[in-house]
Amino acid sequence: LAAVLYPASKTEGLDSVNYMLLFVLVAGIMVAALIILMITVNETKVMKEMEEYEKMHPEENFAVDDGSGNEVLPAAVKKSLVFLLFSVALWFVSYNAVETWFTKFAEMSWGKGIGGASTCLLIANAGAIISYIPVGVLSGKIGRKKSILGGIVLMTLCYLFGLWFTSTHDHFATLLYVIFALIGMAWAAINVNSLP
Repeated sequence: LAAVLYPASKTEGLDSVNYMLLFVLVAGIMVAALIILMITVNETKVMKEMEEYEKMHPEENFAVDDGSGNEVLPAAVKKSLVFLLFSVALWFVSYNAVETWFTKFAEMSWGKGIGGASTCLLIANAGAIISYIPVGVLSGKIGRKKSILGGIVLMTLCYLFGLWFTSTHDHFATLLYVIFALIGMAWAAINVNSLP
């Protein structure tokens, strides 16, 4: 939406841009998505199905009943959970640190307006969406940990390339779209295997 509503031709030379229309459209999409979710997903029914499944498959439950009525996680599972939660927090902090000021960076370094910068981020998101299922299949074959580490390595290499490119070039190149798509794929490899 930002790429369509705010191309460089409309924002160039303005002291400030009014983003109210963008905000209203995105808020409307979010409200519509919430309504669709509430209409199509019966959470009470899903919860009951999940409880029945857990009763039929107790071997998949990591928690151990300590006799007091409280279930506790085994130490190894708890340690893994803590590391995973810290990792997820750090991944999001780092990714959002790049994403938050990217449009300003693209404007100042490459002369791209919010529309052009949003296109770069859109390509990263498209790369992620396209690769969610293939990454899930690959993870089933090589394991979640290797997939996450592969995503981290790929994202790091892409960021290092971006650092090198922006340090040595003062213009935008089409090759950067490929890098953004790869960043999206790397982000998918991390998210698919850590969040569920």
